[in-house]
Amino acid sequence: MRNRVIVVLLIILLFISLQIRAADFSYKAMFESYLEDYREDGEEYFTSLNEFNLKIDTGTFNYTLHLDGSVLFNDKGFKDLNELSIKCKSKLNKLFLNCWFTEGQLKFGKQRIAWGSGYFFNPTDLINPLKEDDKGEINPRDATEGVYGRYYIGAATLEAVVITDFQPLGPDTDKEAANLAQQYNPLLTGEVDLPENFSEERELAVRYSTLINMFDFSLLYYQGREDYPVVELNPASAKLLLKHPRKDVIGINLSGTVGDIAVWSEASYSNPEIGDNYLQSIIGMDYTFENGIHLLGEYYYDNSFSNFVSDQEVDIKDFICLEADYNLTDLIKIEADYLTPINSDYYQIYGKLTYPIRQNLELETGFNKSGNKEGTIFENNSFFSIKDKIYFKIKYYF
Repeated sequence: MRNRVIVVLLIILLFISLQIRAADFSYKAMFESYLEDYREDGEEYFTSLNEFNLKIDTGTFNYTLHLDGSVLFNDKGFKDLNELSIKCKSKLNKLFLNCWFTEGQLKFGKQRIAWGSGYFFNPTDLINPLKEDDKGEINPRDATEGVYGRYYIGAATLEAVVITDFQPLGPDTDKEAANLAQQYNPLLTGEVDLPENFSEERELAVRYSTLINMFDFSLLYYQGREDYPVVELNPASAKLLLKHPRKDVIGINLSGTVGDIAVWSEASYSNPEIGDNYLQSIIGMDYTFENGIHLLGEYYYDNSFSNFVSDQEVDIKDFICLEADYNLTDLIKIEADYLTPINSDYYQIYGKLTYPIRQNLELETGFNKSGNKEGTIFENNSFFSIKDKIYFKIKYYF
């Protein structure tokens, strides 16, 4: 179904772009090369991700056609650089028609809809799935196909989204599910239960936003599916079944400033078909000192993990997340992130240095390090695995 939708969107959007006889045309091109050295189960592996990306915008004052496509040259999980075997594929990152009216906006196609104000976590950012290749990014997300509308009601805004293509995280074939099952027990087989048609893939969301005492406030409702699979074991058939159950979510978001300090709070309450209801919430703030040091902190609460980890008791719910960054020079920037559960010795540390050598060339290097995984959900769990790694990335803009 996904391929048919993309083809139909391409035909419709290209036809409309010809009809509006675009007065403006712009493009951006970029080449990015990413090399990662990581450890998994005590073994050293490499991942090489290379991307040529092209973005095109064309349209008039009221209509804009946006195309974002990439050609990828990747190889993942090889043990020696001599074993590098590049695989080439194309990817349509975004393709949408954006229409503006006096009363609002309509957007059709594959797009990114960013809701929420959190940095480390976004409980109300429910529309787009997480990317499986983070490339050193925090909370990266993919675009997805759908229709988005915005309507202005005085100082308030009403938004609605219909998503036509559900994109799961984790195994999406029975073979991948079987590989996961055999990590639990070599005698098990696996099966993935995925939605098969529009009525099953469809996701809906509505959000109302306004301004209250100079604070941005929003309230939303979402109906869709869990991104991560829920694991069910059938002892009679020795099969591990992975499902992405439907869920209903209500969410709230508040953000603004108190003096020179930015503050935000965000929460969502989910009612899934399988598993317990759960709450996810954040409270955060950040401040930039006169010497240029920027500090950010978030408290994150999440009691959803027990729905996705069936083979152990989960007692991790509360997290402290910290971020600091500083411009060493006008060009060189360093950043450090730290995350730890309140009731555990487990931790994650991220470090990053960026250096734009010139206007169209940028270098970046960084690392991830985690510790004290033993006995936590982050030990030997493919859904919430955090790799220890160092990486190097270069971007060249045309």
